[in-house]
Amino acid sequence: MKLCKFCNTFKDESEFYRNSKKSDKLQYECKACALLKKAQHREKCRREGVLNYSQRTRQRLRMEVLQHYGGVRPVCSCCGEAHIEFLSIDHTNGGGNQHRLEAQVWGGFYSWLKRKGFPSGFRVLCHNCNQAYGHYGYCPHQNPTAKPLCPPRLGNRRRLTEQQIQEIKNSNEFQWKLALRYGVSQQTVSRVKGTPISPPFRTST
Repeated sequence: MKLCKFCNTFKDESEFYRNSKKSDKLQYECKACALLKKAQHREKCRREGVLNYSQRTRQRLRMEVLQHYGGVRPVCSCCGEAHIEFLSIDHTNGGGNQHRLEAQVWGGFYSWLKRKGFPSGFRVLCHNCNQAYGHYGYCPHQNPTAKPLCPPRLGNRRRLTEQQIQEIKNSNEFQWKLALRYGVSQQTVSRVKGTPISPPFRTST
């Protein structure tokens, strides 16, 4: 038995984490108290806006990529938006979704760009301009008189072969990935699989 100095309760030694630096090779607080202290510390960090190591690393990486493609003080190359929170990396010639599928961008897009030595064909855009280029092929900042049109990919109608239909039925991938792969809409994939349209990202249950 060992006394937990946090809850002041005697508990079995199996209820304590190992610590080779202590005389009895055990932590001074029990496992339950250790987990509680960690939870309280995380909550305190969230309230005070303190970032953990992973969050700081992601922020540094994102800033490094934005500065490479947008200068020391990165701004949107279309409208000049300078707030870092609003900026993103855009494929200059389009095809971002297809590229992510074909290139198997594991570890995150910013990490992929750094591993590849910051290749050309990318630019800094704010989320508004990026969405406009992706959906309509132009941005109202550069072409204010243009009228919004239905995105070209929604107007493409393509007939699936029997083999493709079977591949879709037997696949466990997200429907939006299958739609990109076979050049059809999510509604088409949903009808083939006989299921509702799946969300773009996994949700916790």
